[in-house]
Amino acid sequence: ASSASTDSLPAVKLASLLAKYDRIDELRACADAGEEHAKQQLANVLAKRGDAKELRARAEADDSHAAEQLANVLAEQGHIDDAIVVLRSITQDWVSSVGLAEWLARHDRVDLALAILRPYADAPVRDDARLAKRLDGLRGLVGLQNRVGPDRVLKAWASAELADMLLENGRIDELEVRADAGDNQSQQRLADALAKHG
Repeated sequence: ASSASTDSLPAVKLASLLAKYDRIDELRACADAGEEHAKQQLANVLAKRGDAKELRARAEADDSHAAEQLANVLAEQGHIDDAIVVLRSITQDWVSSVGLAEWLARHDRVDLALAILRPYADAPVRDDARLAKRLDGLRGLVGLQNRVGPDRVLKAWASAELADMLLENGRIDELEVRADAGDNQSQQRLADALAKHG
């Protein structure tokens, strides 16, 4: 999803107020004018209403906020496979791939989530200027990125997500294999689990 940081503070406040008071036509006009926060607020309102039709139309017009909310509405209606198709359509890079994996895990599609995370967690470390640019917008990662390089941050983040998911789903054998292979995140999660449970 795009960041609302490109919107002016008055535009952000206006979109929030329009959503709060359910002034959907005005909110839609702001969203159609390209205001990111308005797009996000409109998608939230449409999702609360269960309006899959308008969410789908907006998602097909490349509104990633609408696509995310459409996936949530579809999942609530029991259409998980359709929701996955929608989310895959907006998965363009490793950040959105990790987001997709997290969503899949929340919806009991752990095997698919793990399959998405493994290539990132196991990727060789390399420096990539495009990756550095993508990381710039993520809070808390910028300082780390500057110290160790963007590719190391990606690997650590994906490894941590994968280790957490393995632990949360009782896949201790795979966690041990990854830890034995030198994955620091898996080693840490395994050590924490052993300390916690004796």
